[in-house]
Amino acid sequence: MRACSKLVRGCLKHTTLRVNYARELFLINILWSVYLLYRPMIASNKTFRRLKSKFSYVEALSVSGNKSVISSPNHTKNNTKVLKYDRLLATGFGDRISVYLSVAAAAATVGADVYVYWHDNPSNQRGCSVCSLRFESIQSFVQWPANLYVLREVDFQEKTRHMDAIEFDKKGLLVSYYAFDGIYTTAWKTFGLSSMLPQLSRDAFELSYRKVALEMRIKCQLHESHECQYVNMSKFIVLHFRGGDKMAPLSEFNTVKVLRRIPGHVPVVVVTDDDSRLNAMLSMAAPYGANITRLHQLPDELANRMRDFAVLLKATGIIQHAVNAWSSYSSVPAMMRGIPLLNTWIGHEEADIITNIRKSRRSLRNAEQSMKDAEEDHNDSERVTWKQKVLEEKKNLSLLQQKHLKFQNASSVGLLRYFEENGGCPVELRSSKRNEEISVFLNTVVSLMQER
Repeated sequence: MRACSKLVRGCLKHTTLRVNYARELFLINILWSVYLLYRPMIASNKTFRRLKSKFSYVEALSVSGNKSVISSPNHTKNNTKVLKYDRLLATGFGDRISVYLSVAAAAATVGADVYVYWHDNPSNQRGCSVCSLRFESIQSFVQWPANLYVLREVDFQEKTRHMDAIEFDKKGLLVSYYAFDGIYTTAWKTFGLSSMLPQLSRDAFELSYRKVALEMRIKCQLHESHECQYVNMSKFIVLHFRGGDKMAPLSEFNTVKVLRRIPGHVPVVVVTDDDSRLNAMLSMAAPYGANITRLHQLPDELANRMRDFAVLLKATGIIQHAVNAWSSYSSVPAMMRGIPLLNTWIGHEEADIITNIRKSRRSLRNAEQSMKDAEEDHNDSERVTWKQKVLEEKKNLSLLQQKHLKFQNASSVGLLRYFEENGGCPVELRSSKRNEEISVFLNTVVSLMQER
């Protein structure tokens, strides 16, 4: 009896139980054999009862990023619920982050931890834009929220087999596309929780989103392979010029107008994936007063992407040149840190209307000049013809201007309009369709820059 108790106490005192899974199993087998051998004599021993309780489970180690935890006992001890979100996201970095933050917020709202998995895109699936998004590479750059555990795809099913799932795309839920699952005003309506858990509400979800978003950070400045220098300014505007696979004619954007209205003392840092189209836009915008700064390119594509994302997180304001009034790569940092963002897309139809208005004005000027020339030549038949043409051009111009006014009265376009119609647009995200929105954005950002 004394020998057994001494053995057990020694094991508890001197054995490191978290070395690895194999040592735990070995130790459990030894102690269980001792228990079977001396069971009649030590059934009432308190030390052994504590030991038996400590090893009443056989769980694999759960590895999440740089964190290694034994899932079941930790969650049981802390009385923390555990959920999973079993969804393949074969998308870009911004889209994945938008969804994972929303999932973490949903879990945090009900006091739970949540497990997701990171899909490694095959290099031939979506081209080089996402081919570097490997789990191991991403983990070295990202510090996840405390309640979010990101696993390798191959480990996820086994480790989360017995966890309750956060459901999506089910009857009664808002669809999990159009970015509805990535913004805090609508994401809570895309998730379904067990009936045993409190149901989500917008106010509680938004509070949780703010908390988990602040916990996520990009740590590329600590990456051994690259020196990811940030901008050496404390306050600045970021111009996110989105090109690549989302190219659209520059005439569909207000970017030139916005750039010309930025005060000359305001620094503007450019983040782009399309240098050639950016240069074309800057040539159109010249002369402008803004102090444009470009970031130097790092030798690694992923390091560049992480550095640019980190710069967006530090911005005082964001000007977003992106079609359909949305790019998760810059919209998500705006929501994470409460940064004012102005999207400059005005839409296809409005761009066509503006072009037609310009053409109509030229035609009207030509018709008026021709009518004046006919009057000076005393050519009555020509004068009557051109007078009729002037009336037609004025009518056409008036109709186009009325149609343009209808578009201008709309507060937003693209996905921002979808957000407004399905629960509200995040307060950080604004469209530049209205001139007053441009003024509000610039005044707000300049005011923030003047604060100490």
